[in-house]
Amino acid sequence: MSRSLLKKILTYIILFSFSCFVVSTIIKSIMPDYEFLVNSKLIHDKKVEVSTYQKNGLVKNMDFISDNLYHVSFSKEILKDELELTINFDDLGKIIKVTAEKNKMLVKETIFYDIQEKTIPNSGYEGFSVIKIGSFLNGYKFAITVFFSLLFCFFLALIFRKERIHILIYSPSILKYFNKYDVVLLILSLLVTFFLVVGVDAIGIYNALKINSLGLDIYQFQINKRAYTHFEYTEFAYNPSMLLGWTPIVYVWDLIFGNFNSLRGYPYFQIGIFKIMNLLFGLLTALSILSFLIDKKVISDWKKIKVSLYLSLFNPVFYYIAILFVQVDTLPMYLIIIGLLLMHKTHSPYLSVFVISLGLLTKLQLFLFYPVILITLLFIIFSEQMSFRLKIKRFCLSFLLHLSVLALFFVVPSQNGSPMYVFLNSFKQTERIWWTVVQYSPQLFLFLSIVLPLTVLLINYYFLHSKISTEKIIINGILLIGSLDYMFNFTIMHSPSILLHTTGAFVILYATSKDFVSKIYIFSVSLLSVFSYFFMDFGDISRIWRGWNAAPLFWTKIQSLGEGDTVKMISAVFTISNTAMLALGIIFLLKGVHFLKSIKKHEEYSSELM
Repeated sequence: MSRSLLKKILTYIILFSFSCFVVSTIIKSIMPDYEFLVNSKLIHDKKVEVSTYQKNGLVKNMDFISDNLYHVSFSKEILKDELELTINFDDLGKIIKVTAEKNKMLVKETIFYDIQEKTIPNSGYEGFSVIKIGSFLNGYKFAITVFFSLLFCFFLALIFRKERIHILIYSPSILKYFNKYDVVLLILSLLVTFFLVVGVDAIGIYNALKINSLGLDIYQFQINKRAYTHFEYTEFAYNPSMLLGWTPIVYVWDLIFGNFNSLRGYPYFQIGIFKIMNLLFGLLTALSILSFLIDKKVISDWKKIKVSLYLSLFNPVFYYIAILFVQVDTLPMYLIIIGLLLMHKTHSPYLSVFVISLGLLTKLQLFLFYPVILITLLFIIFSEQMSFRLKIKRFCLSFLLHLSVLALFFVVPSQNGSPMYVFLNSFKQTERIWWTVVQYSPQLFLFLSIVLPLTVLLINYYFLHSKISTEKIIINGILLIGSLDYMFNFTIMHSPSILLHTTGAFVILYATSKDFVSKIYIFSVSLLSVFSYFFMDFGDISRIWRGWNAAPLFWTKIQSLGEGDTVKMISAVFTISNTAMLALGIIFLLKGVHFLKSIKKHEEYSSELM
């Protein structure tokens, strides 16, 4: 067997395996099995509870029968079927056996998991178990999965057929500036911060991905757990496409490092995969943009390229949020940026749309960038040298592909009554986008979360013109995403993760700044934009030297000031950060306008920047 044939076979095996995972995840959302969360913490008091995601998390008390044997029934008014559950526990409250009857018939495919044993210790899952009724490998679900997996595999092979591995960084242009010493430096920087964590979300995200890798529905689990705890914040507030990206990574990593003990009360080895992949996605994002700028002759000086690369990776927004706070939005950050850049490659129009669509569908808030993507796609397609009929055809096919991905990865899984629909429909954190208002009358409000992003779009697109080159519209799009991101977060009680989508704009800003002083200024304002997180309970920077289990120093001191002074101090640091956000949002907007206003030939423009 030739080497090329072996490579092709291996590629198709990987594509088909990934396709099966994608399709099974979607089908699991569309046609969910019955999953119940059992709480046996109070079994010594003969009290056991079980919950289902229906009715937004319905909790029922199980009837005690005898000798740690409990029973509960669900009617058709709650589920679509009549269901009887009989559970046998041991003396410690762990499930030994489950007997299930659906519509008076015994169900053979019943599995159960002790969640505490399957997740990081001391994560708050003591006494919780999940019971799953039914088997995914049985009946028509398996046939549907295989059929659509083959179709999806064929689709992936079709859109990737002309691509090489260097497409991950747009082109190999940057590689001559990137050597083994850069790799060593990045590894050393990662090792230095490997045991430094300030954020509080990573453990919950890791546990959620582990639970999902068991074949369980993470949305049902979160609804059921919320029914017990009444705690608004959830482990995994993302859409299915984020599960598709992170679950295989965490699954493989957990096989190797899952049993490592915690150090100083924190699972650094398990959470380390997020740091590694975040740095990798950040590196791929920076390398992709710099490759694009090199190919388009916007930059060529190797010192400027190296400085821009490192300032981008160690930029406070990226490094604090991705490496120290440990958020996972680096995946959609990279997908959206590389998708935008690939729009410029004429043989990859549908690949770029597919990649961007996956990135947007990881999180509902990212639809904030939807107008930028759509306008950029329109300009690029209609600037190509082809007949008007072909332009219309390409745009329609691109938009149809996007709608198909949108339907497959979001609309269908979130159909009315599905676990994902129930989870998102009761997700109260999204309500904060309506809090910052200007009141015109008792019944009329101006929502600033809409005003500022819309103002940015209207100002920016005023400068669009037919002579603009495709590379400039792409650069403007990346800068506009950064501007929209900051403007939107300026108006709300923001969370750190979405700020990662400013990374692409920072790369361009560093790369096109005229001198080092400008770069240091950008770096400093970037630091101010995340300044408020340093003093909050969920991101207190003192954890770096005090350890994870120590009380957050700055937050504790602020809380000890007294109610009035505490509010003033929190508001002061919040004001500083939001002022920096507003300034950077305006800077990104002006930089984008600078690109749009230039109607010189590309060569003249490039020499002007050098």
